[in-house]
Amino acid sequence: MPSCSATGNDLNWTSGYGFTCATGRASLGLAQTFTATQTFSNSTYSALFTGGPVGVGISTPAVALDVEAPNSTGGGNANSTLARFYAGSSGTPVTTITPTVAISRYEAINNQDTEGGQNAALYVEDTAVNVSGNPPPPVAQVNGIVANVFQNGTGDSVGMFAYSNNYSTNSGHTAYGGFFDAIAGTAGTHGFGLEIDSTNSTGSNAPYTVLSPYPSLVGIHIQAAGANLSTAGIWIGNVSSSPSYDVGVALTNDINTSGFEDDSSSVQSLYVTGTHTYGVNLANGTFTGASVAAPGFQVSSSGSIESSVAPTTSWEYDSTGSHVSIASGGNAPMTAGNGLIVVEDSGTSNTAAYLCSNAACTLMTANGSTWVASTTTPASGHSSVAYSSGQAAYIIINNEGATETITVSSNRMKATN
Repeated sequence: MPSCSATGNDLNWTSGYGFTCATGRASLGLAQTFTATQTFSNSTYSALFTGGPVGVGISTPAVALDVEAPNSTGGGNANSTLARFYAGSSGTPVTTITPTVAISRYEAINNQDTEGGQNAALYVEDTAVNVSGNPPPPVAQVNGIVANVFQNGTGDSVGMFAYSNNYSTNSGHTAYGGFFDAIAGTAGTHGFGLEIDSTNSTGSNAPYTVLSPYPSLVGIHIQAAGANLSTAGIWIGNVSSSPSYDVGVALTNDINTSGFEDDSSSVQSLYVTGTHTYGVNLANGTFTGASVAAPGFQVSSSGSIESSVAPTTSWEYDSTGSHVSIASGGNAPMTAGNGLIVVEDSGTSNTAAYLCSNAACTLMTANGSTWVASTTTPASGHSSVAYSSGQAAYIIINNEGATETITVSSNRMKATN
């Protein structure tokens, strides 16, 4: 029987049964059938391959491995330097739900970083050495995986789909649908962990209309699945608290109607915990209308407060939650500032209004006999508001013989006493 050995694309045939010993660089179509009387000579045999299941050493274009289904047609960027896989054509498309290339793998490997991406069923590594020009620098990228999907029929199109199922026998492990880490390694470079673009080429705008009709163009759609409550739609944070992001969510100049919009029926639209300097800081914003608008209440762009609640349904200003507990014989200092201080004690529910400025207070009016003229030493059974030079503050004094919860409504006119 004839035999051959190969080094690269050099085919070395040993004579026998009609074969002539020859060495030549050949393109071999494995779908071809050669008889024992066919003779090889020194030449290139790329013309022998005219399309079939497998081609090795194809020269136009030059690929080392060419796999084509019968009657298939390569399209787009299917030509490559190393391997090509063709399936179907516009006239005879693939009609079965099967992949063109499938990788099936079972493994049992321990002691590896599950978030590192190593030991993959499919591993792609692309290293670029791009040299900057002067001027201008070239537009150069290196791409590990590119997926182009076209739907010319009447169905949906998905560029990439991933399932990650975690059925670990012990707790504490995580299923990642996708894990992306962009590393900026030098000063001045940028790193986007994930960039999502949505392009509207329909010829008309697609404004937000909640779910009527269904949103047509969104950057990211996050949907909870399964029978149980999931934790959070988006979680931003580091379990070790370091390093951190400077800003959690940044909105720049390409938002049209609402920076944030809540159309849900959640218990709270915004819930804040933790320790903060400000709850809501609008100091650097520019508002042509109100800086804060709520039913029956708004803060104008200049800072004035406008209220339009019906007095039969609500008080315009409610201080029932502004109170302090003061033991008998004790006092509570106010923060720095002067202005109007209205007080009420819990024992008698007597009220009084004091006007305080320039280190002195004047009792303007009082209901009942509990509150007396301004003094730091009210008589037994009475209370007062006065300035304490030792504490350098206006103080509320309780001398009623028992601990009192004093409700305070204050209107500061100046930041100093």
